[in-house]
Amino acid sequence: MPFTFTNPLLLLFAAGAVVPLILHWLSRRQRRRVDFSATRFLLKALKRERRRLRIEQWLLLALRMLLPVVIAVALADPAYVVQRPVVTGPPPAHHILLIDATASMTARTDGGGMPGGLSEGGAEDGVFARAKRKAREIVRTASQADAFSVVTLSAEPDVVVAGPSRARSEVLREIQRLEPTHTVGQLATAMRAAVDLGAARTFDSQAAPGGFRPVVHLVSDFQPVTWQAWAEADVQSVVAGAAGAGVRFQTHAVARQVANDAAIISVRTAPALVTQDAEIAVEVTCRGFREQATTVSLLVDGAKIAEQDMELAAGADRIATFRVAGGRPGDRVIEARLPPDPLPVDNERRAVVRVRPPLKALVIEGYPGAGRFIAAALASLPASNLQVDGDVIRRRWLEADLLAPFDVVVTCDVPRFSAGETGALARFIDGGGGLVMMWGPHVDPVAYREAFASSPPLLPLSPLAVSEPGDYFPSSGGYASQIVQPFRGRPAAGLLSLPVWRYWRTQAPANAAATIDLPLDNGDPLVASHAYGDGRVVVVTSWGGPRDDAAGAEESREENWTPLPIWPSFLPLLAEITAWAAGAAESVAATTAGALTTLPRPSSKGAGPAATFVRVIGPHGNLLTGQATGPNADGEAKSDEPDREPPRLLRPMLSGIYTAVYRRGGHEQRVPLAVNPSVRESVPGKAAPPSAPEPTIVSDGPAASADAAERKQELAPRPVSLAAYVLIAVLLLALFESAFARYVGNRTA
Repeated sequence: MPFTFTNPLLLLFAAGAVVPLILHWLSRRQRRRVDFSATRFLLKALKRERRRLRIEQWLLLALRMLLPVVIAVALADPAYVVQRPVVTGPPPAHHILLIDATASMTARTDGGGMPGGLSEGGAEDGVFARAKRKAREIVRTASQADAFSVVTLSAEPDVVVAGPSRARSEVLREIQRLEPTHTVGQLATAMRAAVDLGAARTFDSQAAPGGFRPVVHLVSDFQPVTWQAWAEADVQSVVAGAAGAGVRFQTHAVARQVANDAAIISVRTAPALVTQDAEIAVEVTCRGFREQATTVSLLVDGAKIAEQDMELAAGADRIATFRVAGGRPGDRVIEARLPPDPLPVDNERRAVVRVRPPLKALVIEGYPGAGRFIAAALASLPASNLQVDGDVIRRRWLEADLLAPFDVVVTCDVPRFSAGETGALARFIDGGGGLVMMWGPHVDPVAYREAFASSPPLLPLSPLAVSEPGDYFPSSGGYASQIVQPFRGRPAAGLLSLPVWRYWRTQAPANAAATIDLPLDNGDPLVASHAYGDGRVVVVTSWGGPRDDAAGAEESREENWTPLPIWPSFLPLLAEITAWAAGAAESVAATTAGALTTLPRPSSKGAGPAATFVRVIGPHGNLLTGQATGPNADGEAKSDEPDREPPRLLRPMLSGIYTAVYRRGGHEQRVPLAVNPSVRESVPGKAAPPSAPEPTIVSDGPAASADAAERKQELAPRPVSLAAYVLIAVLLLALFESAFARYVGNRTA
């Protein structure tokens, strides 16, 4: 049947056509014949007009009866049935393009002889450019009814096009905008995001009434470091869930081998805290992936200052050492470079060193002579690359104004502190100062626990009781702490041969995150530290020195707990402790691309009002304010101090120098952050696409899956709605009826 109605019952409204007819008969006038002699002359003219008027009135009645009939037809939604070609077979596909954007994809050459091999040119000739071309090919060759989504694989996988989208031009534009990162991929997270898009089964009720067939396309160089995670339990659980949801995978290898010649795997600088005009030692570690000769260049603030030739063996590391003048106070960007090779991203590595003015230290002694050795040692520290001006005062009332000019405060066997003095010390440390406490026999443990009972705790440890007399010796603790790292491999320094006869047994306060920097052989701490605000606190649990007063004649082993002041390790240990305590607010650390990192802050010690975060500038000058985020909904990390701006977090995806911009007063302060690529992505290897039993994995091939070939075109009836045309007819009929009724009325009158 060529015509049909969607709602045929509504045709019953056509019965309303009798209403105009009934009204017409009811409204007919009742006439009585009266003859007048004067009208006889008009009868002939009236007979001529009567026939025409009757035709017009019957035509008007027909129009009024036709109008409800047409309205009823429009309500019934008439349709004309035509034969149109339709595609039969499997439903259209939802192609989820999972594109690898990890560091290995920045390679300029393929290294494996891919057809139409890659050149030594720029990024457009590299492996990632090949991946984008493959993704565009998948979109262009897919069936017209198919839809698309795009996900990138990196340290923080990104859903670029959620889809399913049939806007091919938009999808192609998004693919063209993609750029590789310098990170290691989180395969399980990216796979889960792609599978969730496919399992959602979002569909267009007209074009895909049965839903889409999800196909995840893995477009990658299949570098072993990232893709070896395919066998791990969390990835396999995603694969198993995908199989249950009907999601298939298809691999597209865009490189047969990850090529690399050499990489810089670390740039280390020493010492940890550098003062004005001191020398900076730089160690650059290079790793070769084939036997070759190469040159390491060292740049400071963008200017090349030195280079060193070296021979690299396959799989071996070589170290190049440099000496750099610290110069004036400020931040120094130190960069090491190798000549270009197939994977250029790991040929550069950076570090940031902050050069400070000479430190000022205040030594507070609890009895005469307790700080004499400390003051003498601090005065001789320039030989250890740390310049310190030291002042010694006797025990007296401590105020904030007294502490403000100093960078480090060292207390030597001070018996007790008042609440006011504790508050002054807390403000000093919170503002970026360092506190070193030497505990000896005169310390009052009860007074300490009462004075320093704060939250968060000011001290990493609380004194409990004096140990039993004995011969105790330090233990290396694996040299894990930065304070004792310089003693590794240097037994002549005497750190582990230092005898300790007595010390304070301690306990960690609640909510304290203490680090045991140097334990004794029985496990009790000899040196411990923690951070407080912008500063650090270091506690040494055993100290004793000669007295300068009359009581010195009676000193004995009861007073002198350790010979540390005259031991060979005393000077270097004091230097490391002082540098660690004073360096918290000034430290500028490097980080790895893809790692969630706390942005470095500007110097806060004695700098006036607190610095306020403004923005982050990326390595290419791009603003990254939106990426500086924290756990809170407003994009900031939590802070325990209400008057302090919480730290800002950043997940940098590219290597290079990032700049955190702060505002203090009316001036801007810029703090650099060195971001380096992951060393793991530098390891070369052959591409190893994942495999699994069919139909989970389909080998590389056309975008449409095999069963797409089963689709056929057939003629099938399809109704074409005429309701719109009928409604137009209703409107025109109503207008014509109104105009005609006016015309007839005027003629009758």
